[in-house]
Amino acid sequence: MPNILMLKYKNGYQPIRRRSTTEHRNFGQRKTVVRPRRFNLAKTGSGTGTLTSSPAGIDCGATCSATFTPGSVVTLTAIPTTGSTFGGWFGACTGTATTCTVTLSQARSVNASFSAPAITSYQYNANGNLTQITDPLGRIRQTQYDTLNQAVRQLEPHPSIIGSTLGQIDTAYDSQGQVTSITDPRNLSTHYAMDSLGNLRKQTSPDTGSTDANHDAAGNLATRIDARGKTANYSWNNWGQSKVNLSLL
Repeated sequence: MPNILMLKYKNGYQPIRRRSTTEHRNFGQRKTVVRPRRFNLAKTGSGTGTLTSSPAGIDCGATCSATFTPGSVVTLTAIPTTGSTFGGWFGACTGTATTCTVTLSQARSVNASFSAPAITSYQYNANGNLTQITDPLGRIRQTQYDTLNQAVRQLEPHPSIIGSTLGQIDTAYDSQGQVTSITDPRNLSTHYAMDSLGNLRKQTSPDTGSTDANHDAAGNLATRIDARGKTANYSWNNWGQSKVNLSLL
């Protein structure tokens, strides 16, 4: 039966159709939005390598971030390049095995460390003399030579400032090629005097004072007098071995 309302006017009643007070609405089912989980990887260290994932998605290398379905179990594999070694995982992965498994219940981040081998490099001049040594930290030790291929100067590297020198060591020779003095980075010189057979006869140092030595006809050390004036006497057997070392106090 229609829902009619009668309104009274001066000239009579007028019917007005009234809308139904009942409304029907249709509601759809609520939809659940599943957001993918992002997996971020980074590489650290002095070495190189790649990281891959199973299931596929990460090839780092070039692709170091990917998204996966929530709850995915992702296995990472670290592949060091030739000459490098894998150091370990940090972050959502730990340990030093080359594989690691992560469950993506939420966004995750992982660092992988690769190490380069410790390499020491050497350089030589045209005469085959060693002129430069570079250690794994990049510190450089240089050696200079005279025209007789004798090492006359050595430049010492600074232990912490790469590319800088801390000082130099200078070496002087006599006409026989025997060392006559060495000057250290503090500019302190130690002097050496040799006998006709090339045996050390006297050493004078600002650190240790003066030391005198005598040798027998075979070139063996016979006596040694130190800076305190103390004398040590030596004797030798037929095989050139010291038999007695007597120090007189």
